[in-house]
Formats: sequence, C-alpha cells, structure tokens
Amino acid sequence: MSEALTPTATDKLVEETAMKRPLNLGEEEITNSQEVKKVKLDEEAPPPMQGRQDRPRKVALLLAYCGAGYYGIQIQKDYPTIESELLSSLVKGNFITQEHADSPQKIQFQRAARTDKGVSALGNVISLKIPVDSGHVAEKINQNLPDQIRVIGYIRATRGFNSKNFCDARTYMYMIPTYAFAGVEKMVSDEYRIDDESMQKLQSVLNKFKGTHNFHNFTSGVKPTESCAKRYIISFEAGKPVVEDGTEFITLVVKGQSFMLHHIRKMVALTVSVLRGMCGIETIDKAWLHDKMDVPKAPSEGLFLYQTHYDGYNKRYGADGIHDPIDWSNYKVELDEFQKKYITSHIVKSEKQDRIVLNWLKVLHLHKFDMREDQEHKRTTKEMYDIIKAASASCKSDNSANSTNQTTTDVVPTLPDSSQDDCKQTETIENIVSSSSLDTENTNSTRDTQITPDSSRDNTNGQIVNNNSLTDASVTMTTLKTEESKS
Repeated sequence: MSEALTPTATDKLVEETAMKRPLNLGEEEITNSQEVKKVKLDEEAPPPMQGRQDRPRKVALLLAYCGAGYYGIQIQKDYPTIESELLSSLVKGNFITQEHADSPQKIQFQRAARTDKGVSALGNVISLKIPVDSGHVAEKINQNLPDQIRVIGYIRATRGFNSKNFCDARTYMYMIPTYAFAGVEKMVSDEYRIDDESMQKLQSVLNKFKGTHNFHNFTSGVKPTESCAKRYIISFEAGKPVVEDGTEFITLVVKGQSFMLHHIRKMVALTVSVLRGMCGIETIDKAWLHDKMDVPKAPSEGLFLYQTHYDGYNKRYGADGIHDPIDWSNYKVELDEFQKKYITSHIVKSEKQDRIVLNWLKVLHLHKFDMREDQEHKRTTKEMYDIIKAASASCKSDNSANSTNQTTTDVVPTLPDSSQDDCKQTETIENIVSSSSLDTENTNSTRDTQITPDSSRDNTNGQIVNNNSLTDASVTMTTLKTEESKS
C-alpha cells in the first residue's frame, strides 16, 4: 500500500520543484532578468508628476508700501487701494486668474494687518496660494507694481498658514517732529531741539499705555463693555531724535498684540497733549474708564507698520527641519532702503511742504480732554464758537505785541442763524473744526464754511508758531460783524 503511494508523492515533489527558480542561475541571467523587469515597470508607471510642479502653494509675501494716494490696504470698490494693485499685478504675472482677483478668498488671500488711508507699511505679510516653482516670484510681481509698492520677498509656509491668525504681535512706528512736544508757552521753529528732560517725560507718558487696558476711547464705534475694547500693549518706546532736512524728528515705536481703528494715532495725540501741557497725565488713567472721553487723533502721515511677529508659528514649525520660519532678517538691506526712499522721505516731505503736524497742533487745543457731557458727545455750538473766537483774538493780540511780520486777519466764524435747527448749527461748527484739523477722512464732506489750510503756510512758512493761540491764517472764515458795525 505504501509502495503504491510513493510514485505519486515523488511526481508531485518533482512538479513543485520544477516550478521554482533554478538555484544555479548565473549572474548574467539574473542581471538580464532585473533589467527586463525594470523596463516593464517603467512602461506601466504613469508619467512622474506631470502638470503638478506649478501647483499653487501657500506662501507668505513680505509687502512694503507707501500709503500716500491710497485708501488703505483693503479693497474698496472705485477707490485705489494697495490690495487692488497687488491682485492686478498677480493677474498680469499669470500667478492667478481674474476670477481669483475678483474673489481672493478662493486663493486663501489674507493680510496680517489692515492699514488705513494714508498709512504706510514696511513689514506687512500677505498669505495666499500661488505657483512658485518657476522662481523669481518677487521680481515678476514687482514688474507690474508702482514703485511705492514692493514685494520684498516670499517664504513657503504650511498649508494652513494664515498671516493674520498666526501673527502674535505687530510693531508700528510713528514719526513726528520733536517741536510737537514743546510746551504751549514756547515759541518753536524748525530749529527746535528736544532736551533730555522732555525725553524723560515723554517716555514716562508712553509707559502709561503698557499692559492691558480698555481702549474704547481710542477708537470709534466700540463700547467699553465689549471684549474687543481690551488690548495688550507690549512696549512703547521713544527712539533717538534725528535731524531730517533741518527739522528734528523722533520715532515712537509701539508693539502690541493687535490694534483698533485710530488706536495708535489717538495714543500719540494724547501723548502730545500731555507733553504740551494741554492736559495732565492723569487724563490717560481717566481714558480707561467707561465714560466717553474727548481724545484727539494725530495725522495719519507719520504712521507706518514696521514689523509683524510670528514667534508661535516659528517655534512650532520653523524648527522642524521641513518648513522655513517666517523670518525676514535676510532682507534687511532691501527694507532699510525702501523705508528711507519711500516712507521716511514722504513723512519728512509732508511736514516740510504741507506742514501736516504744524497745522494739526494749531487746532489741538480745541479739544476738551475730558468726559463728554452733551447728548451727541460733542461740543455744543456755543462752546465751539467761543473757543475759535477767543483763539482768533488771542492770536491778533500776540502778533501785535511781538511786532512780527506775519499778516493776520480779524476773522472768526459767524454763528449760525438761530432760525436754523440745532443739528444744522452743530454741523456747521463741526465742519470748521474737522476741516482745520486736516482730517483726510472727511475731505469729501460738504462744508458750509470754506477752509483753506494752505493759507497758514503762506503766512508762517512753518518757521515760527505761537503755541498759545490758533493762527488765523490756518482757517479762513466769515468776518465777524460786531454790534457796533451793525448799528
């Protein structure tokens, strides 16, 4: 029985052995077999990554610009903005389509910080998805941008990177002539130089803003009970004075987690007011309270975004060996050159030619720096009229006593007729004050009184200013008709 089964088992073993690779296969046969197998696999494999090398990638663009002539960075229909220029350039450079330009959210477009009308930036960051494998991204984008807007460089980022949400803090600078901090009793000129005592006082005032406070009085449309009113200021420092074109300037550097509309400009204005003696330093403490306070706003020309910070992102992704940190230190030379050529020069030119800060100082004393009492949180018509009338009379008296060569005119605004409703009267006087402060945001509003700030430059030429009074030439108004002339 067992002998009958043996041939069958042997035949099966021989058959299985025949199916296996021979053990004595030569090296040449093995090599040929491997080559045939490789060729076969290559024929069956799809083409390597065809059409994918230009796939859009998430990047961070370092954007620098001078805000002069633009209505801020954010797109506004029918108005020139920084983003509209950038998106147009991206379309012309074939980085995005027109559909993407019309709907930037489709390419995950986001800015690190929103800058307002007239405000510049040296270190704003834009995150978006564009093809970058072709190289020379910044050069191609800049070919279709005006000179005052430049993409300094770019960095590949993670897929989920958002330049706004990942930004830990923002640093702004405000460049202002040092004569803005001179006391109201002083006669100042372009030759004014700030002393050490004033510098120490300036820094002590800036220190008051550090920490977490309720900044509802330093913006518009935010109630003191809203959580967004509380902001954290990390540092606020005064730089060293420098002389530019014969005028001494100082740069205030503020770093915070985030800022609200007009936030920095109002902090600067209140600082100037304290240094000039128009209000006490305790006014800053009152501003944290829930009551609405009259806080002025400094001109926008001196403000620019200096840097955005991504410490958290860099700590999490920048050291993993795969992703690059959001660090622009390699572009310091390009940034310094752009700042000097387009931002600093514009600020200096605006002050030397247009006397932006000088004219603002002339009407700064019209503010109360106190809690607002009337229903509309504004000065009453009679208060505004009396203030401007007194300032005009004071200016005439000062000019007469000092025997200056300046030409003055006995002009004050005519108080609106009593038959007009109170709302109209308030609007008329408000137009005088808002126009005199050179607030560029209201330049398109209709005014009942003609304002010609340029006339102040004709008379004073920015050389000597009496800080005790409002120069008549800064505002052209209707001549006051006294009771004697009426009779």
